[in-house]
Amino acid sequence: RACRLLPGDPRAHEALAKDLEHRRRDLRQALWVALASRDPCPRRIARIARKLGRPAAEVLASLR
Repeated sequence: RACRLLPGDPRAHEALAKDLEHRRRDLRQALWVALASRDPCPRRIARIARKLGRPAAEVLASLR
């Protein structure tokens, strides 16, 4: 809900990405949410990308 009320808010996106990654085990959605942040956390994105079997450097390069 926080991401809908505050689109792009880094804290809201980080919290939702963590929930999706750890509790719901929806890694694809977690990565999408993390990337949608105004200030994406490279560490979180790299971690999720590794779990998905994608090169973290490739995903992080897409941020630039």
